[in-house]
Amino acid sequence: MTWLRLGLGARPLPLGARPALPLELFEFEGCPFCRKAREAISLLDLPTKIWPCPKGGTRFRPRAAALASRLTFPLLVDPNQPAAEQLTQGSDRIVAALVARYGAGAPPRLLRAGPLGDGLSALASAARPGRGRTARPRRGETDPGLELHAPEGLAAARPVREQLSELELPYLLRPFAAPVAPVLLDGPQRLVGAAAIHAHLTARFELGGGA
Repeated sequence: MTWLRLGLGARPLPLGARPALPLELFEFEGCPFCRKAREAISLLDLPTKIWPCPKGGTRFRPRAAALASRLTFPLLVDPNQPAAEQLTQGSDRIVAALVARYGAGAPPRLLRAGPLGDGLSALASAARPGRGRTARPRRGETDPGLELHAPEGLAAARPVREQLSELELPYLLRPFAAPVAPVLLDGPQRLVGAAAIHAHLTARFELGGGA
């Protein structure tokens, strides 16, 4: 039910300064607050390293816990800022910080704090209950160097993010490198479309999925 967000994250906002280094976001699919943070990242077309932290996950949750005094998601690390300002926790604070640093205007109404933005985000995230929220065992290296080209508002990208989240597969997100169909780069391999990406991730990382 991505349509509930009225295209939010499907096309960029007016942009301001560009970060020299990719941002880092600790989050998990299916969390409405994480969704708002990803929408802001997408709207501002910010290259961001995504560290999936689904429930029961053991690969990146400890890293997030070491960064914050209280483990809540989403959690943003911006290495382009002074050390004291690099860590931001909570969707509303993340949205405000990103728009102030890298935007050229106010955030859309659906991204602002309040019942409208939070409520519709919760409904959109609940449309596929349980997907992307809970970790599943997988094989393969901790960080295989994946890169995902897809804006948040692209409906076909959601099942891709769900699988990446459940398998705790980190990736570099480039929101508008491929705005029409999700594209996954895995070394020299370029997978186009949700079906091809799913088959590739299943064969390479799912237990019993193949070679």
